[in-house]
Amino acid sequence: AEKSAQTAAEELKRAQEDARRISEMQSERDMLISQRPTMDNLAKLFSQCEELSARKNGLEKSLGNAEISLARSAELLNSSAEEGERLSEQQKSAEETAGRAPLYQRELEDGRRKDADCAALIKQLRALAAAKAAAAECAGEYESAASLSDEKEYEYSRAQRRFYANAAWRLAERLGINEECPVCGSTEHPRLAHSIEDAPAEDEINALKDETERLRGLRADADRKLAKAQADLGAAENSAAEMYKRVFGAEPETETLYESDSAAAEKRAEIKAGLKLTEKLLAEAEAAAELAETAAQRRAGLSERIKEYTAQHAQAEAEIA
Repeated sequence: AEKSAQTAAEELKRAQEDARRISEMQSERDMLISQRPTMDNLAKLFSQCEELSARKNGLEKSLGNAEISLARSAELLNSSAEEGERLSEQQKSAEETAGRAPLYQRELEDGRRKDADCAALIKQLRALAAAKAAAAECAGEYESAASLSDEKEYEYSRAQRRFYANAAWRLAERLGINEECPVCGSTEHPRLAHSIEDAPAEDEINALKDETERLRGLRADADRKLAKAQADLGAAENSAAEMYKRVFGAEPETETLYESDSAAAEKRAEIKAGLKLTEKLLAEAEAAAELAETAAQRRAGLSERIKEYTAQHAQAEAEIA
């Protein structure tokens, strides 16, 4: 730029020298006129003056245009350099953000797996609660069936004892005079057995037997149902405990397992919040990758424009020189 300014100053100096010469020639012309020169000399001097004046004006115009062109090209080069630096920083920052996309992707996959585990735990805890309730219901049914069966067994046992105790009376009723006793074989019967009060009849014993056997069957069914419910409860506890360990990283106590619904819900809410943040970061990283590519393309185009502006700048300097 200093060289261009020096060249322009030299041109201006030459133009000023021409102007001085024109002034001298005008003085000389005036002197010649005062000396009554010929018309030819006057015309020649006038033509020379006009030529020098036109040359001066042309030089001043060319110099002004060259200076404008030089300033414009310098301005374009400076602004292009600044834009290039800005695009470079933008591309670098975008590439750093985009480079974290694989990390966010892994975190997102891990978070989704944890969310699925937590959802499975919540589902298994609900199944565990249902299994516990079912086992409790079966236990109640069994206790009821067992109680009824025990009561009927006791009633049947007492009735049997009274029935068999009254058997001697029934034998005595059938004995005739001088008839041998089917028990001892004697034909003499000095003290015959008497009837026991409230002794059940045979049909009553048979009815009690049928009812006792029916209640035994119900008790056995309730026992099998309870055993299955307890087995289902144990399986549900094992599954829930295994999933609890995957989610919380620790073996749960049985009582803790039954009280971990709220903890599992809070854990899943925490996981979902983390997933939302990771999804946002991943989206930003993917957008940054596109931004980095766009910045690289713009830098390539800018590089071509800088070459063009550099050529224009060199041309303007040459014109001034």
